[in-house]
Amino acid sequence: MTIDELLEIDGARFIEPYFSELPKDEYHESLITWPCEDTRLLIDQEENLLAFAINDNDSWIVTSLALRGPCPKILERFEEIGGEILEEEALVWNKAVTEYFSNELLVFSEPAIEDVNPERIPVVSDLLHEVWGSGNNKSALDCCCGSGIGTLVMRQSGYEVTSFDNDQYLLASGLSRGRLNKDSTSWIDARIAGLYGIKSEIGLGLMFGEIYSFNFDLWKEIIEELITISGDTLITVGSENEAKMIKSGIKSKDRTIEIWENNRDPIYDRFVIRIN
Repeated sequence: MTIDELLEIDGARFIEPYFSELPKDEYHESLITWPCEDTRLLIDQEENLLAFAINDNDSWIVTSLALRGPCPKILERFEEIGGEILEEEALVWNKAVTEYFSNELLVFSEPAIEDVNPERIPVVSDLLHEVWGSGNNKSALDCCCGSGIGTLVMRQSGYEVTSFDNDQYLLASGLSRGRLNKDSTSWIDARIAGLYGIKSEIGLGLMFGEIYSFNFDLWKEIIEELITISGDTLITVGSENEAKMIKSGIKSKDRTIEIWENNRDPIYDRFVIRIN
C-alpha cells in the first residue's frame, strides 16, 4: 500500500527530504505551527503514533513519527485543528514509507553502471546455502548491499531481506534492475542502522573492504553495528589479512568468530568470517 492509501489522501509528500532524516525531531516540530485546514493522524494497534499529515492549501504534507519518541505537541495540534484518526500496523506503514523514499531516490539518482557478473550469483548462493540453508521466511539483513547481489540471492532462498547502503547510485542500480525491493531498501549510514528500527535473525556483509589499518575504524563501526542488530552474521572479504583484522579488532561480546577460506571465489569472497 502507498502512503496516500494508508492516509486516505492524494498527492502526499514528506517534509523529510530523505529516508535518513526520519529519526530527527525537527521535522515534526516544524509542522506544529504550519497553517492548515485539515489533518490526519495515523496510529498502530497500541496507539503509538506513526504519522501526522496536514493539508496546506490543498497539498498534503506528511511527517513520519514511527522512529521518534512521544510527540505530545503533535497530539495538541491535531486536537486543535481536528481531522481523522486512522489505524494501521507499524510494519505496513514502514514499508510504505520505505517505498516512497526508494521512488524518490530513483528520481534524483542516476543508476550506477551494472556491476554484477551473472556468474557470481550461483557462487554466492552456494556459499550462503552451505552456511544457512533455506530461509523459510527468516528475517535477514544485507548490510552495505550495493546494487543487491546478496539481497537477490537471499530472497531467492526464501529470506525476508532488509537492505541498506550509503551509496545512492548503487542502490538506484539495484532498484531499477529489480534486485532490491523498494519497500525494504534504505539509503542510510550502516554505522547507525539501529536508529531506523532495523534488526533481523541473520546478517550479511558481502564483499566488505578493502580494509586497511587506516580505514579499519570505519569498518569496525559498521561491523559492530551489524552484529548488534542481527543474529548469526556472515561477512566476506577479499584477503586473509582483512579477515584477521576483523577477528582481532571486533568486539563480539559472547559470540564466536570463525574464519575460513572460500575456494569458490578467488577474488570477491575469498575469506569468510562468521560471527555467531
